[in-house]
Amino acid sequence: MKIFIAILSTSLLLSLNLLAVTYNEVAEVTYKKFKGNEKQVIMDKAFKIACLKGLKKYVNTFDDAKYQNYRKVKNKVEDNFLDYLVCDFVDDDLLKKEKKYMVTVRIEIFEKEINALLIDNNTSAANNIKSGIALVMFALQVDGAKSFDIKDYQRSDTSNTENASQVEASDGVETISNSEVTTSETSTTGGSDESKSDIIQSSYSEKATEDFLGAFTEEFTMTNFELTDVYMLFDDDISDIYDEMKTEIEEGGQPKSRTKAKVIGMIQKNHKDIGHVVYAKVYLGQKEIDQSTGNIKITAQVNGEVWNITDRRPKLVSSVSPAVFAGLGSTLDVARTNALKQSSENSSKTIINILSN
Repeated sequence: MKIFIAILSTSLLLSLNLLAVTYNEVAEVTYKKFKGNEKQVIMDKAFKIACLKGLKKYVNTFDDAKYQNYRKVKNKVEDNFLDYLVCDFVDDDLLKKEKKYMVTVRIEIFEKEINALLIDNNTSAANNIKSGIALVMFALQVDGAKSFDIKDYQRSDTSNTENASQVEASDGVETISNSEVTTSETSTTGGSDESKSDIIQSSYSEKATEDFLGAFTEEFTMTNFELTDVYMLFDDDISDIYDEMKTEIEEGGQPKSRTKAKVIGMIQKNHKDIGHVVYAKVYLGQKEIDQSTGNIKITAQVNGEVWNITDRRPKLVSSVSPAVFAGLGSTLDVARTNALKQSSENSSKTIINILSN
């Protein structure tokens, strides 16, 4: 038996929206009675379940940051799902013995509508806080590696014998005994007197820092946040502290906590339009060869922190755990650029999600 569901005409919506994602879904509902008012309730329930199945499949394609933002508008989308998708009836069937009603639908997602809703939600969140963000960022790359050879130790046993005398005393009487002993010689060749691991030599890279900053800020273009590089604050005192941090990172891998606190405190004191400070460091590793493609491979390790400076004292909002990303390319420069792009895009999405919560 074929049962047709009356739905709103979708021709106008089709002309006004770009439909890029399509799903075919089936849903079934178990019933006790299939007549009168209950019949339409069962049919509507099955239709909605099938439509939302397609929506959920689409949502599952989101990355973590986009999904976290979607969760805030999930109820709004599902309660008004026909504003964000077209759900066309295809077929239905009634299984009387099993007492089940089944419906098949075709879903087309309005991606632009959903993306616009997510952007509006981000903008609303940003309007509730100071939108200025100061970026304190560094990029280091490997300049070279120095290896140390371990000194070789050689032992040579000889058949040379030497006389040895031993004096023994017993009851006040000394006795001298003679014997022969075998001697051996040990010598060392080459290498260092100490065992050392390879030393990786790295330094601050202005170009890599600029590339990381550029890719990082690009993700913020559709938000209401205003990003400013620490140098672009045009504050000599802050710039000097930033240079101190740069030296400390080159020497020890991380800036000193006191120096980092100084730059955050100075930004809070001198720049009232800034609500947050984002500290991030990306470390570009040594050149490798990707085994599957043969291309040059560069890894980028990123870690960072987000500080809220709107209160009397700066507050650490979140620490971004070290994450590793890989970039491939036919040349070293291309591989580095791709590694920076991967790391910056993922980091910025994480930061946007943190600031929007």
